[in-house]
Amino acid sequence: MLRCYAAGPAAAYWTAFALAEALVCAVEAVLLGLLLRPRVPLALRAAASLTANAASLLAGLVLGAVASAR
Repeated sequence: MLRCYAAGPAAAYWTAFALAEALVCAVEAVLLGLLLRPRVPLALRAAASLTANAASLLAGLVLGAVASAR
């Protein structure tokens, strides 16, 4: 799906990457909203979604660095 952007210049790759990450955050916020609808405000669900996505991204970068160092 994003291969056409990855084959182009670096700016296109990072744009596609940012859009994909934003989509992941939006889906996570919707799923959290379905689970926690009556009790948690939208801003808190969005913050939880962004935090979970950032932790996932950081874990992937760390594991990638460890795997490539071997």
